[in-house]
Amino acid sequence: PPVRGPPAEGFGVDGGEVRESLRIPLNRFAFRDLTTPLDLDRRFDLVQSLEVAEHLPPHAAETFIDSLTRHGNVVVFSAAVPGQGGNSHLNERGPEYWAGLFRRAKFLAYDCIRPHVWGDPRVAWWYAQNTFLFVRQGTEAAGVKRLPPPIPAGIPLRRTHSRAYPTTWDPAP
Repeated sequence: PPVRGPPAEGFGVDGGEVRESLRIPLNRFAFRDLTTPLDLDRRFDLVQSLEVAEHLPPHAAETFIDSLTRHGNVVVFSAAVPGQGGNSHLNERGPEYWAGLFRRAKFLAYDCIRPHVWGDPRVAWWYAQNTFLFVRQGTEAAGVKRLPPPIPAGIPLRRTHSRAYPTTWDPAP
């Protein structure tokens, strides 16, 4: 049966000026410098960062991952890969790089989102291509127990989505 009660409380943080596109009340949102340590003095069931990390300078990458992992045991994360392109991308890295930073924080990588959204045209290709779940080692939440095994360190994670290229692209030599 569905859970009854008030909806889960969400809270958003962004480093840029997003007032025009903000979809949550301002009292549940904070503008912060994401290149410095972030501590909201609270934890969440799920932390999410989608296509943000590549907008931060390389020297801020570890600090940013530490800020995410400080706030919860489960993180949905994606970041632009090298060559993906986009506005103000300062740090495009492969998913193995980000998985390494999460691993230092004692988080395991799970590739359980991409298989469900890869072929869905409603999902932008960069989300389908780059999104992973990272879970703190030892987390006992019921949902974590139903996940497939984590991806071992050293296994290549990067896959290139076919929608990332024009339909006229021919991979044959």
